[in-house]
Amino acid sequence: MPNQFYHNNEIPERRLEDRYGNERQRELIKKTVHETLLSLGLEMDDPIELQKDFQHLREWREASNTLKSHGIMVVIGILLTGLLGAIWIGIKNTLGIHSIP
Repeated sequence: MPNQFYHNNEIPERRLEDRYGNERQRELIKKTVHETLLSLGLEMDDPIELQKDFQHLREWREASNTLKSHGIMVVIGILLTGLLGAIWIGIKNTLGIHSIP
């Protein structure tokens, strides 16, 4: 099919029907999507609640990612502190500097 450009969003009626199908097809698609989401455990009866659930999941995911990145930084900080402490103790022992008890 050749690429056609329409000005001012004018699409011939035939194209709209081809694109969106007739009413029966739309109802079949709507029912299929509804049943698919229902089988996944998503209740479509209250779309606002469904949106809130998705927002909560997003916030939970973002919090999890933040916690993960902060946890990695803490582990790196602990390892680096231990390494620097070991180096300091080695330098003190090499130079013969001992702490007074």
